[in-house]
Amino acid sequence: MNVQLADAASYTVLATNSSGIVSNTAALTVVVPPGNQTNKVGSNITFTVSAASPQALSYRWQFKGVDIAGATGTSFTTNNVLLGSAGTYSVIVSNTAVAATYSVTLVVTAAPPVIVTPPAGATVTAGQPVTFSVAASGTGPFSYQWLKNNVNIPGGTGSSFNLLRTRAADAGSYTVSVMNSAGNALSAAAVLNVSAPPQPLAVPPPAAAPGRFLFSFIPVVGLTNTVLTNGSPGLAGWGVLTNVPPPATAGTITVSDAVASPGRFYRVMVMP
Repeated sequence: MNVQLADAASYTVLATNSSGIVSNTAALTVVVPPGNQTNKVGSNITFTVSAASPQALSYRWQFKGVDIAGATGTSFTTNNVLLGSAGTYSVIVSNTAVAATYSVTLVVTAAPPVIVTPPAGATVTAGQPVTFSVAASGTGPFSYQWLKNNVNIPGGTGSSFNLLRTRAADAGSYTVSVMNSAGNALSAAAVLNVSAPPQPLAVPPPAAAPGRFLFSFIPVVGLTNTVLTNGSPGLAGWGVLTNVPPPATAGTITVSDAVASPGRFYRVMVMP
């Protein structure tokens, strides 16, 4: 017999023989238990039990065998489930005559990563730093892999990637793959353009006193201009004469060099 909720009622059986009639009444309670569910982290879930009985019914929901406070209706809802929300949920359906327990399983799966804020492109002057960063939603923890021109960057495994001093060779397309146990997401490309740094400009210095050299130049604005000096124009032997802090505006700077030498050579090195 395929019992339905509508079949719930009190049933009486009569037994007769030549000596008389005997009757007995029993209550039929029909329950449709809740079903198992699989949901992602962050979902809202509801378990529902359907029951009918000629007697008043009461309900008590449990999670892993422990009563859930306030959960005494025909349904139980929990919002924004976490991985820790997974497990066995039970509902105890009872009346004055009997109590029955029905258990179901909730499986909670990780939500795959979704790129919320992709890395932004940048244009910098060679020597300047640049930082790419990404933000993602989903179920942590995440792992990261940064790529340049679709090739993994060794050590580029954080939520941000830094180039402390850019070079022309650093120009290219940067992306990041964000991964967790449920999958991965690849960001849109951030293009890095690296321009050649501006160059300081030497200008004729004013007349110098005997035994002293003067060197004049127009510095690069916003960068440290280091003046180097040497007794010859070769590659070796250059020493620092002075460091000029990053100027805010362009203008001629003259430095003095007191040295007993018939001639001197000067160059300016620009640093961020």
